[in-house]
Amino acid sequence: GMQAPTSDTPTAATERRSQAAELRRRGWSNKHIARELGVHPSTVGRWFTGAHLPDMRTPEMTDGEEATR
Repeated sequence: GMQAPTSDTPTAATERRSQAAELRRRGWSNKHIARELGVHPSTVGRWFTGAHLPDMRTPEMTDGEEATR
């Protein structure tokens, strides 16, 4: 099948994330990065708060869950 170059392939997503990380190092805001890369600001925020883990089990979340059990 035909694939549009702008399709959201894993490679493209990874590319954007590393680009966002680079811009973040330069002191760009999430909103500025989002506008530059054509994604939603909350998406950019999620990239950075997610600590780049493939799954969503961050140590903070695990500790919090265990504390409330």
